[in-house]
Amino acid sequence: MRISRLTAPFLALFLFNSFQGLCCGYSFVGDCSSSIFLSINGTVDSFVVAPCPGLLAFDGFSIGNIQSLSITRAKAVTWESCQNNVSGMALYYRVYEQGQQGGAWSHFDLQEDYNTLVGPYTTRYRSGEAMSDLTSGLATGKTYVLEIYFQAEVDTVGDDFIPEITILQDNNGQNYHFTFQYGGASAPPFAIAATREVDVRCQGDSTGVAGVTVYGDASGLFYQWSTGGNNFPILGNIPAGDYSVTVSDGTFTDSLDFSIDEPDPLTISFPSVTGPGCGGTAGVVSSAVSGGTLPYFYLWDDGQQADTAYFSLPGSYLLVVTDANQCTVTATATIPAAPVEVLNLATEACRADGFSIGGQQFFDSGTYDFDISGTGGDCDTLVHLALTIIDPETVLAVLPDSALITCVQPQLALCALAQPNAQYAWKKNGVLLANLPCVTAGVQGNYIITVSVAGDDILCSLSHSTWVEAHLTGETYTTGGTIEYIAECYDPDTLLIQIYANTDAVDPVYMWTYDGAPVSSTGFCTLVLTDFDFPSTDLPEVQIIDAYGCEAIHEGDSIVWIIPPQPPVYMYSMYTNFCTGLVSGSVIISGDQGPYVIQLADSIAIADTVSYEMLPGNYPLVVTDANGCTNEWSLLLESPVTIYQDYDPWCSGVVLNAVTPTGSTPGNYQILWSNGMNTSAICDVMGGTYCVTATDISTGCAVDTCLSIPVSITDLPGNSTLLIAPNPALAGQRVDMLVPGRLIGPDVKVELFDLQGKSYGKMDVMENSGIMHVQMPEQLIPGIFMICIRENNRPTLMGKVLIR
Repeated sequence: MRISRLTAPFLALFLFNSFQGLCCGYSFVGDCSSSIFLSINGTVDSFVVAPCPGLLAFDGFSIGNIQSLSITRAKAVTWESCQNNVSGMALYYRVYEQGQQGGAWSHFDLQEDYNTLVGPYTTRYRSGEAMSDLTSGLATGKTYVLEIYFQAEVDTVGDDFIPEITILQDNNGQNYHFTFQYGGASAPPFAIAATREVDVRCQGDSTGVAGVTVYGDASGLFYQWSTGGNNFPILGNIPAGDYSVTVSDGTFTDSLDFSIDEPDPLTISFPSVTGPGCGGTAGVVSSAVSGGTLPYFYLWDDGQQADTAYFSLPGSYLLVVTDANQCTVTATATIPAAPVEVLNLATEACRADGFSIGGQQFFDSGTYDFDISGTGGDCDTLVHLALTIIDPETVLAVLPDSALITCVQPQLALCALAQPNAQYAWKKNGVLLANLPCVTAGVQGNYIITVSVAGDDILCSLSHSTWVEAHLTGETYTTGGTIEYIAECYDPDTLLIQIYANTDAVDPVYMWTYDGAPVSSTGFCTLVLTDFDFPSTDLPEVQIIDAYGCEAIHEGDSIVWIIPPQPPVYMYSMYTNFCTGLVSGSVIISGDQGPYVIQLADSIAIADTVSYEMLPGNYPLVVTDANGCTNEWSLLLESPVTIYQDYDPWCSGVVLNAVTPTGSTPGNYQILWSNGMNTSAICDVMGGTYCVTATDISTGCAVDTCLSIPVSITDLPGNSTLLIAPNPALAGQRVDMLVPGRLIGPDVKVELFDLQGKSYGKMDVMENSGIMHVQMPEQLIPGIFMICIRENNRPTLMGKVLIR
């Protein structure tokens, strides 16, 4: 059973046991969550029971001359916690004539639709359907009031959903009222009501709204607003002002007036502004705001959020005020500075350090006026500063950070700016070099100068480092390439020189010269020569100068010499048959240009070796190689015995030698001279005819020959003071001559003649310890030849040599 009837919008018990801090109780959630649905002239609309922002409110609503009115539905929301349960809900209502006493109440129950549980709190949502005709029995032409309230039943004991008390939602006992004029069947087909009337939020905006709702037959209606041109029930985005709308269906017309207001403009003033004091007292700004919509929200640019703000420093501070409609206005308050002290200061400072005072720093000479804000209660200070900057950098500014010494400029003067009040100290590797502005750099390294410039009261020092890089010697270089002798047949007629130079020198400049003339200015040199000595050939020379003017040093070369094929050589064997007088043997050709074609006398063979048997004499030997190149020799097939004139220093006169053929074995022959001598050589021969007989012991065959000496050999030019050995000699053999020391030198020439005075040309001479060495020509035929030694082109000594 019900124990009590409470008329409170909220009831709660605060328990502080196991639910420490938990709010235990029950109530309606709020007026805005309770609503009622009315059918007016058949048009259903919902109303919240009390005025709520943006919602159509039941309480205080008024509509005129309607045909019908009924309640179709109601909703309410409650909350509960702990062992409290809202177990039931009902809507109470009654209709009575305006100005008269209300009659009996009617009601209908609301059923729970669903509930939610968040922590210990339960929220229950209830609604009820109804079709309560409220105009039955009403007199037409009168104005009536529909009065309502909600009643909830609550279980507070036992958690059994049996209610012990009731609570009301009744506008604090005043209930909620809806006023209408009843016209019955004779009422117009529709009625209109102002359901949207929203004032402008901020002055000057166009945020107002005017709206009308038609209850009844809304088909075919036309809405004519005072602004014109808007056939809609709602007029939005309008400024403040008076508006009207006329609604018509062609037969009936109804009108409503709207007054859209706007708030006064937001303004800010600062009735009181005080600056900070020297004792650390903060400045104070008090603001006054008018207009707009209360409440106001304050925000200063330093974060303070009150109408009165406090500032420890002078300056300008911005205040932004926002009203309830989010309209804003800004204003700036200026806090005056505290009293100021004056400081006159004249001083010096080093450029590197600058001068600091009051948090400000200065690096240039000049006069400065500035304020220093007081701290810790101190007053501001006005400073008049006369600053002189001592700057050693101006002395060092002319010095480079790096420099070069090169072969072109092997020394460099490093000079700081000379200044009377400056002291200088040049060092390298910690060793003092000079106490002058300049120092001479001749080796690579880091040259450091320290300059001290004196002011009136201070000494400022600064160091500068110049790295001197030395390039005083050239890089090395190597040469490579090919030297090719080009020959058609053995004797080169063209020399192709293709050589290059490799170097790590920086930006090298090349100059190739040959025989004193420039031939190339790149890293490569190509020459084609037709006038040259073979095989001793002079090569082009190169000079390489790098970017630093240094000449590169030759380190080595890798030149490939390509020489032409060498002509073949021949060897031959010879045997003389004393019985037949024929000479037999073989000729062997050796070389690397085979196969060879050998022509000896009238015979031709393609072979490396040919055999022969011919009479003694000189025979042409022609050899043609695979390239068609020929070589010619004269092949001497000697007689069985030959007499040669000779000279022997152990004999006082001419010597005759009886020579047996090549290939004969000494001891196999017997020699008999016409003068009865049986030796191979006879000495001291005088003029006359001498014959010799040689007998082959193995066969008994003999041959003889004679030689006539018209005069004594000792009568020939030449004298015994020129000693020649070996004598006799072979063609191509080296002979030595013992000569007086006075004949050794560059003015001494040696020439070879035969007995008929034919010259065989000057001979190359080598000298060693007073002995001359000469090479006999390869093509000499056997016989006696004269060696003439000339000094200053005058014959000085002559000697005879026998070529076998």
